[in-house]
Amino acid sequence: MTELKSLVGEVYLAYKPRTSKKVKVGHPSDVYFYAKKLWDDTFGINEKMLILFLNRAGNIIGYNWHSSGSTSGTLIDRKIIVKMALDLLAASVIMVHNHPSGNTEPSDTDLRMTNEVQEALELMGIRLLDHVIVSHDNYYSLDAENKLIKTT
Repeated sequence: MTELKSLVGEVYLAYKPRTSKKVKVGHPSDVYFYAKKLWDDTFGINEKMLILFLNRAGNIIGYNWHSSGSTSGTLIDRKIIVKMALDLLAASVIMVHNHPSGNTEPSDTDLRMTNEVQEALELMGIRLLDHVIVSHDNYYSLDAENKLIKTT
């Protein structure tokens, strides 16, 4: 018998229950400080996208280093974000990415990408709470600046 192998790589998501204190994010500054703890020494070199998955209580139940890019951009795959959120039974998602330049203002691409992810998540009943752009000493919250699509 011959097996057919997929040409698309597999995505693995590991779930490991935490015994430590739950991390709740209720404000963009919480997201900023949590993300900065996770970032490695490439913070000021290239853009990376971090996805946080939350339960209904607002506690982080998982995260994924979604992509790593160049000094001026990184790619996202909304299908993978939705799949991981579904696998974790997440109620909501927060996107976080860095701008190595230090300028945390969102680009047109950042705004378009955020809207695409938000729409894809909403199809599954999952809410995009925020997209936070971070630098070494600052952050920009699309939610706080009313840049997310308002849904009912």
